[in-house]
Amino acid sequence: MPKKSDEPTKVKYSAPAIGRAFELIELIAANKSAKFTEIVVKLGIPKSSAHVILANLEELGYIFRDSDANYRLTIKLKNLMVTSVDGQDRSEIVRIAAKRHLIALKEETELSVHLAMQDGVNILYLEKIEADNFIRFDTYIGKRAPLHSTAVGKAILAAKTKNEVSVLAESFNFRAGTKGTLKNLDELTKQLDSFRKLGYAIEDQEEAAGVRCIAAHVPNIFDNTFSIGIIGMTDQISDKDYPKIAAKIVKIAKAISDEIKT
Repeated sequence: MPKKSDEPTKVKYSAPAIGRAFELIELIAANKSAKFTEIVVKLGIPKSSAHVILANLEELGYIFRDSDANYRLTIKLKNLMVTSVDGQDRSEIVRIAAKRHLIALKEETELSVHLAMQDGVNILYLEKIEADNFIRFDTYIGKRAPLHSTAVGKAILAAKTKNEVSVLAESFNFRAGTKGTLKNLDELTKQLDSFRKLGYAIEDQEEAAGVRCIAAHVPNIFDNTFSIGIIGMTDQISDKDYPKIAAKIVKIAKAISDEIKT
């Protein structure tokens, strides 16, 4: 007698409706939109089947029909992907979406630009676009720095609740840095209150003497754990420049957020 295999019998199941639903989604994605007749012809399915699949996908919130009777995808699929990825994937999603916007910010301000994310009680620099001048700063992709003494870090902290900041502050080293570095949680709390009202954060010679930074968090993505900022010498960024430069940063931060969410 032939020896029985220990391998379980593999049974292939077929669910044509599921396959057609994904083919339909891929068709719309490839063409940005599709009309009913186009779907029927290109997928080679009966009109009745197309009606059922479209009705189900629309009810589930994956597609919608615009005013010209074109079927389009909603952002639900992208949101599912974005919320399911881990930290490493999130950083890459944001870095890719942000790159061209960071270049635009560099050209507008003529200053070096950073993209950063929260990494515990530090920030991690994910991207740096150098200004077109001879000045170079001791920042680089992969560098970590304290949340509480960097503008990009404070921008992230300002987007958190006071309780969240208080918990993180238990691990802050307020004794490190320069003479301009904040010395305790009370000082940080007052500064963050001010930054929340302004809508942006400032670092004035706190991590390095003679260096100023302005930053804003990238809103409404990944728990507000990403930020962008500019860096320059004190003679490049005066306190009178703060509002004008900050407006550009906030605008770019929103553009990055919008690109990831749509």
